[in-house]
Amino acid sequence: MDESTGCWYVAELIVEFKVDGEQRNVVHRNLVLVRAVNAEEALNHAVELGQQHDADWENTDGKLVEVRFLGLGHLGALEDGIKDGAEILWKENVGVGGDQIKEWLQPQKELAVFQSQRGTPDPDIPNYAPGDIVREADAAVQDFADRRQS
Repeated sequence: MDESTGCWYVAELIVEFKVDGEQRNVVHRNLVLVRAVNAEEALNHAVELGQQHDADWENTDGKLVEVRFLGLGHLGALEDGIKDGAEILWKENVGVGGDQIKEWLQPQKELAVFQSQRGTPDPDIPNYAPGDIVREADAAVQDFADRRQS
């Protein structure tokens, strides 16, 4: 690829959510695309993207949520660029048994694209939902419903 136009990289951002009063944290491992001229620029840009996650807010229960970018779990060049069938990320495992392979394989209904991202929050996960945004969204939905009934 022409170095003046840059190339694509994939970065794994490690972001931690801590909820006041909760013993457990929540950690997101976000894969993002980064466009850069070289590896050093890709690193700097990936770190900047990660740092944009740093924030504090009050959740829907009135508890403080602290979100911090912890660092990168991966940064690699996309050798094939962005196109249909391009290899984005790979891992090599040696000596893998059949049981482990079965654990990696997911039926269609378990694939993320076929699961609802919304719905009832999982009570086993600390609540890190931003209270002000949830209240604003609830009010907008209620306002919309009220206007439709009028």
